[in-house]
Amino acid sequence: MELFRALLASDGSRFFAAFERVLQGHEIETEARAVGFGVSPDKFVAYRFIWFEGLALLRLAERAGLRSDAPFLYCPPLARVAMTMECDNDWALPFGAGAK
Repeated sequence: MELFRALLASDGSRFFAAFERVLQGHEIETEARAVGFGVSPDKFVAYRFIWFEGLALLRLAERAGLRSDAPFLYCPPLARVAMTMECDNDWALPFGAGAK
């Protein structure tokens, strides 16, 4: 809750301190799942190294005027770069008889 209160208050020092605490919890959970049995490596690999929720929180912070260039585990710098061009239909791949 502190993370969201700090975000709403646009308090950068509070937000990033709370973000680090949440990140530590995510790390503990992720590493436990990584060494546990029953986790399919091919389905878990993206979640093992990238924290999608953390990236979203950092993007929300940037939109609120809070910025940190500090490296955060599971939030790689390239995933934090703002898009500079639109990508219409980048998810659509042609298939079937007419695909090239």
